[in-house]
Parts: sequence; structure tokens; C-alpha cells
Amino acid sequence: MPVTANITWNPVPGSLGTTIEYKKESDLAWTVPTVPTNPTLLNTYPITIDEYTYYLVRLTTIGATCSNSYIIKRIIYNGNQCCPPTYNLSVDGTY
Repeated sequence: MPVTANITWNPVPGSLGTTIEYKKESDLAWTVPTVPTNPTLLNTYPITIDEYTYYLVRLTTIGATCSNSYIIKRIIYNGNQCCPPTYNLSVDGTY
């Protein structure tokens, strides 16, 4: 089931914005959303992902006086569960 994940980051001071891209971990092609405006000057961006599926999110900082740089993070939305797929929480909730 698709859900909205709000990606949040600390913008690089002096940058001209951040481009957001994402893909399922197993996919080759990156998705570049256009709504809301991308690249953005804000520090949060909503993306639509499927529950219980690993995604990679790439944030690229647009440099004003230097080269663009990026970071890639792995995310998953677990619904109301605290464990990733194939894992179970112990009875006492400690692992």
C-alpha cells in the first residue's frame, strides 16, 4: 500500500537548493519527483513509497560556489510495526 514519507535533512548553508531522488533498492532508475517543486530550498520533501519495501533516497546539494554533492540513505516504512520484514519483536519488547 502506498504511503507518504516525509524526507527531512539539514540544508547546506549557502546552497542553491537540494534535489531529491528515490528508487526501490532493487531498481536501476531513480525517480525524480516534480511535485512539490524539485529541487527545493526547504528542508523536507514528501515522497510516495510502498510499505515494507526498502528504498534508497538521494539528496543532492546544488553548490553555489563548489561542486554538487550528494548523500544516499536507505529507508523503509513499516506501518505501525517496529521491525523490518522477516523480523519479529520479542515478547518483552527488547529485541
